[in-house]
Amino acid sequence: MGTFEGHLAHGIGLMAIGLWHVLNTARNYARSAPEQFESRPWFVANAYGSSRFATKYMELYVIMLFATVSIVMELFVSPDRHRPWDSDWSIPLSHMNILEHAAIAIFFFLYALVALVVDKSQVQTPRGLVHALGALAFAQELFLFHFHST
Repeated sequence: MGTFEGHLAHGIGLMAIGLWHVLNTARNYARSAPEQFESRPWFVANAYGSSRFATKYMELYVIMLFATVSIVMELFVSPDRHRPWDSDWSIPLSHMNILEHAAIAIFFFLYALVALVVDKSQVQTPRGLVHALGALAFAQELFLFHFHST
């Protein structure tokens, strides 16, 4: 992701998910009574207006897929010599930004994985836990952008 194209691709992906959330939140608010409205951390994808193509967890699967691809690209495909560590397992300063990018992707992967496990297992969790994990993923991204290595 060190190139302009890499940053642009990640930005477009985050913007698409953000737009998806804004539209679905507005739709859900318009369809419910204001006092009964609850925001969701993720939404069911209903392709082509048919329940036949509905995949309940598609958003979470897409987040996990793109996060995995991002991690693999950052750690094993993009860096010089195809490895982010030196032979003595230390992190060279020139590769620190690679690990920062991978850390962002790992946190988004963990958010989607926990949301998937919580919903599939029907585990009783504190109200707003998945929302908090999503907020933490974006907070961690903001923190790493602020202190980004160059």
